[in-house]
Amino acid sequence: MYVKVRGGTIVRPEGLERADVLCRDGVIAEVGQDIRAEAEEEIDASGQLVFPGFIDPHVHSRDPGLREKETFEHMTAAAAAGGVTTVFEMPNVVPPLSSEALLDDRIPYLERQAHVDFGLWGIALGTENLPELAKLIERGVVGIKLFWGYAFSRETGRMLYTTADEASGDLLRPPDNGGVLEIFDAVARSGGLLAALRGQGRPRLGCATRCRVSRRLRRVLGEPP
Repeated sequence: MYVKVRGGTIVRPEGLERADVLCRDGVIAEVGQDIRAEAEEEIDASGQLVFPGFIDPHVHSRDPGLREKETFEHMTAAAAAGGVTTVFEMPNVVPPLSSEALLDDRIPYLERQAHVDFGLWGIALGTENLPELAKLIERGVVGIKLFWGYAFSRETGRMLYTTADEASGDLLRPPDNGGVLEIFDAVARSGGLLAALRGQGRPRLGCATRCRVSRRLRRVLGEPP
């Protein structure tokens, strides 16, 4: 099916341009002045800005496991309604996206619900899944997220904002500074992206630790010290 968006002002990286946009089966086929090709649907965009689809790199649907908060189907439908055509889903669902096996299950589960394109963030759980990080990066996750300072339930995989009522044996505690350095190493060696969220009450890295992080990353990346 052909759809023509006619007479709008196209927003490009170089600036604004008055032009038509011809789409075929949901894909842009042509951009130009006064496109004459016939289309089954024509949209008059005169006086309006025409953008490509937006990308939201940080979304939380909480699906699976916490669907009472929001489902992936609902979240991606809302994204499409707002002009967002790609979302990157954060990994703190239940269970969190911590392994290649979970990724194999998660992709088809979300594909059945998705109204837009999506990517997935993997999660770092310290030594619990350190060998899995390279596999997740190789498989194409957007990046690895470290919820630094937050514990997780071993039984459910749920991220815990307080541990006061949790049995100590069920807690997967956040990595210490040495464990954080190992995560940095693993992600850097795999050529991946790491995003770290420091939990409330978690002390910042001291100067000595920051220096060790810098030296390690330089070695991994082959840069001079």
